[in-house]
Amino acid sequence: LTAGKSQPRGPESYLSEYTATLLYQWVLDLDQGRCVAEGYLSSLPIELPVVNPRFHGRPSAQVCFALALLSAGGPLQDFSGPLEGVLFDGIVKLDLDTGSTLEHFRLPPGHFPVSEPTILPKRGSDDQDDPNNAYMVLLTSSVDPRAGDQRKSDGSRMLVLDAARISNGPIAIVDL
Repeated sequence: LTAGKSQPRGPESYLSEYTATLLYQWVLDLDQGRCVAEGYLSSLPIELPVVNPRFHGRPSAQVCFALALLSAGGPLQDFSGPLEGVLFDGIVKLDLDTGSTLEHFRLPPGHFPVSEPTILPKRGSDDQDDPNNAYMVLLTSSVDPRAGDQRKSDGSRMLVLDAARISNGPIAIVDL
Protein backbone atom coordinates (compact mmCIF):
# COMPACT_ATOMS: atom_id res chain seq x y z
CA LEU A 1 0.00 0.00 0.00
CA THR A 2 1.50 3.32 -1.04
CA ALA A 3 0.06 6.74 -0.17
CA GLY A 4 1.00 10.20 1.04
CA LYS A 5 1.77 10.51 4.76
CA SER A 6 2.56 13.54 6.90
CA GLN A 7 3.87 13.88 10.44
CA PRO A 8 2.30 16.86 12.21
CA ARG A 9 4.44 18.23 15.05
CA GLY A 10 1.57 18.09 17.50
CA PRO A 11 -2.14 17.30 17.78
CA GLU A 12 -3.19 20.82 16.76
CA SER A 13 -0.41 21.64 14.28
CA TYR A 14 -2.41 20.75 11.17
CA LEU A 15 -4.61 23.76 11.98
CA SER A 16 -1.78 26.27 12.14
CA GLU A 17 1.18 25.12 10.07
CA TYR A 18 1.95 23.20 6.92
CA THR A 19 3.17 19.64 7.41
CA ALA A 20 4.80 18.09 4.35
CA THR A 21 3.23 14.99 2.85
CA LEU A 22 5.74 12.42 1.60
CA LEU A 23 5.31 9.20 -0.39
CA TYR A 24 5.04 6.33 2.12
CA GLN A 25 4.70 2.57 1.71
CA TRP A 26 3.26 -0.13 3.97
CA VAL A 27 3.92 -3.80 3.16
CA LEU A 28 1.04 -5.92 4.41
CA ASP A 29 0.99 -9.66 5.06
CA LEU A 30 -2.68 -10.43 4.58
CA ASP A 31 -2.29 -14.02 5.82
CA GLN A 32 -0.91 -12.78 9.14
CA GLY A 33 -3.12 -9.69 9.16
CA ARG A 34 -0.29 -7.27 9.92
CA CYS A 35 2.13 -4.77 8.48
CA VAL A 36 5.56 -6.38 7.98
CA ALA A 37 7.46 -3.33 6.73
CA GLU A 38 6.89 0.37 6.23
CA GLY A 39 8.76 3.54 5.43
CA TYR A 40 9.06 6.74 3.43
CA LEU A 41 9.95 6.26 -0.24
CA SER A 42 10.82 9.88 -1.01
CA SER A 43 11.75 13.12 0.70
CA LEU A 44 9.98 15.21 -1.97
CA PRO A 45 6.91 17.03 -0.56
CA ILE A 46 3.82 16.12 -2.60
CA GLU A 47 0.06 16.26 -2.37
CA LEU A 48 -2.80 14.27 -3.85
CA PRO A 49 -0.94 11.31 -5.42
CA VAL A 50 -2.93 9.35 -8.03
CA VAL A 51 -2.35 6.30 -10.24
CA ASN A 52 -3.91 5.19 -13.49
CA PRO A 53 -7.32 3.81 -12.38
CA ARG A 54 -6.81 0.67 -14.50
CA PHE A 55 -4.09 -0.27 -11.99
CA HIS A 56 -5.78 0.41 -8.64
CA GLY A 57 -4.68 -2.29 -6.20
CA ARG A 58 -2.27 -3.92 -8.65
CA PRO A 59 1.47 -4.14 -8.04
CA SER A 60 2.04 -3.17 -11.67
CA ALA A 61 0.86 0.40 -11.03
CA GLN A 62 4.57 1.39 -11.14
CA VAL A 63 4.08 5.15 -11.20
CA CYS A 64 2.01 7.83 -9.55
CA PHE A 65 1.44 11.48 -10.33
CA ALA A 66 1.25 14.16 -7.65
CA LEU A 67 1.26 17.91 -7.13
CA ALA A 68 4.80 19.17 -6.52
CA LEU A 69 5.49 21.72 -3.79
CA LEU A 70 6.86 25.14 -4.75
CA SER A 71 6.87 26.81 -1.33
CA ALA A 72 5.41 26.66 2.13
CA GLY A 73 5.08 29.55 4.49
CA GLY A 74 2.78 32.23 5.66
CA PRO A 75 1.06 33.88 7.11
CA LEU A 76 -2.04 33.77 4.94
CA GLN A 77 -3.72 37.14 4.95
CA ASP A 78 -7.29 36.32 3.94
CA PHE A 79 -8.08 33.23 6.03
CA SER A 80 -8.23 32.50 9.74
CA GLY A 81 -6.41 29.16 9.43
CA PRO A 82 -4.08 27.59 8.75
CA LEU A 83 -1.53 30.29 9.46
CA GLU A 84 0.78 28.99 6.75
CA GLY A 85 -0.01 28.35 3.12
CA VAL A 86 1.43 26.20 0.39
CA LEU A 87 1.92 26.71 -3.31
CA PHE A 88 2.29 23.94 -5.82
CA ASP A 89 4.07 24.63 -9.07
CA GLY A 90 3.53 21.50 -11.10
CA ILE A 91 3.31 17.75 -11.37
CA VAL A 92 5.80 14.99 -10.66
CA LYS A 93 5.80 11.38 -11.79
CA LEU A 94 7.20 9.11 -9.07
CA ASP A 95 8.39 5.50 -9.21
CA LEU A 96 6.28 3.55 -6.68
CA ASP A 97 9.06 1.01 -6.03
CA THR A 98 11.92 3.42 -5.32
CA GLY A 99 10.24 6.78 -4.70
CA SER A 100 12.51 8.41 -7.28
CA THR A 101 11.28 11.29 -9.41
CA LEU A 102 10.93 10.11 -13.01
CA GLU A 103 9.65 13.35 -14.52
CA HIS A 104 8.59 16.84 -13.52
CA PHE A 105 6.40 19.37 -15.30
CA ARG A 106 6.55 22.90 -13.93
CA LEU A 107 3.69 25.31 -14.60
CA PRO A 108 4.50 28.78 -15.99
CA PRO A 109 5.20 31.46 -13.33
CA GLY A 110 2.00 32.71 -11.71
CA HIS A 111 0.01 29.56 -12.65
CA PHE A 112 -1.01 27.09 -9.96
CA PRO A 113 -2.99 23.82 -9.87
CA VAL A 114 -6.46 24.07 -8.36
CA SER A 115 -7.28 20.37 -8.62
CA GLU A 116 -5.63 17.05 -8.06
CA PRO A 117 -4.24 15.41 -11.19
CA THR A 118 -6.84 13.25 -12.94
CA ILE A 119 -5.69 10.22 -14.93
CA LEU A 120 -7.76 9.19 -17.96
CA PRO A 121 -6.74 5.90 -19.59
CA LYS A 122 -6.28 6.13 -23.36
CA ARG A 123 -9.01 4.31 -25.25
CA GLY A 124 -8.36 2.04 -28.19
CA SER A 125 -4.67 1.67 -27.45
CA ASP A 126 -2.76 -1.56 -28.05
CA ASP A 127 -0.91 -1.46 -24.73
CA GLN A 128 -3.43 -1.73 -21.87
CA ASP A 129 -0.74 -3.08 -19.49
CA ASP A 130 1.29 0.14 -19.36
CA PRO A 131 0.26 2.53 -16.54
CA ASN A 132 1.73 5.40 -18.58
CA ASN A 133 -0.82 4.72 -21.34
CA ALA A 134 -3.07 7.55 -20.21
CA TYR A 135 -3.69 11.27 -20.23
CA MET A 136 -3.17 13.44 -17.15
CA VAL A 137 -5.63 16.33 -16.74
CA LEU A 138 -5.00 19.27 -14.42
CA LEU A 139 -7.08 22.38 -13.75
CA THR A 140 -5.03 25.53 -13.15
CA SER A 141 -5.56 29.18 -12.33
CA SER A 142 -3.26 32.16 -12.63
CA VAL A 143 -2.70 35.19 -10.46
CA ASP A 144 -1.44 38.65 -11.32
CA PRO A 145 1.35 39.62 -8.89
CA ARG A 146 1.01 43.29 -9.93
CA ALA A 147 -2.57 43.27 -8.60
CA GLY A 148 -1.75 41.89 -5.17
CA ASP A 149 -1.78 38.26 -6.29
CA GLN A 150 -5.43 38.46 -7.28
CA ARG A 151 -6.75 35.72 -9.54
CA LYS A 152 -6.94 36.77 -13.18
CA SER A 153 -10.47 36.66 -14.56
CA ASP A 154 -9.23 34.87 -17.71
CA GLY A 155 -6.66 32.69 -15.99
CA SER A 156 -8.39 29.32 -15.55
CA ARG A 157 -7.25 26.49 -17.79
CA MET A 158 -7.50 22.76 -18.25
CA LEU A 159 -4.18 21.18 -19.20
CA VAL A 160 -3.98 17.77 -20.86
CA LEU A 161 -0.61 15.99 -20.71
CA ASP A 162 0.52 12.64 -22.08
CA ALA A 163 1.19 10.59 -18.93
CA ALA A 164 4.11 8.86 -20.66
CA ARG A 165 5.91 12.20 -21.15
CA ILE A 166 4.64 14.84 -18.72
CA SER A 167 7.95 16.74 -18.92
CA ASN A 168 7.05 17.62 -22.54
CA GLY A 169 4.22 19.78 -21.23
CA PRO A 170 0.60 19.96 -22.32
CA ILE A 171 -0.59 18.39 -25.54
CA ALA A 172 -3.76 20.49 -25.21
CA ILE A 173 -4.75 23.62 -23.25
CA VAL A 174 -8.39 24.59 -22.84
CA ASP A 175 -9.20 28.09 -21.56
CA LEU A 176 -12.08 27.89 -19.08
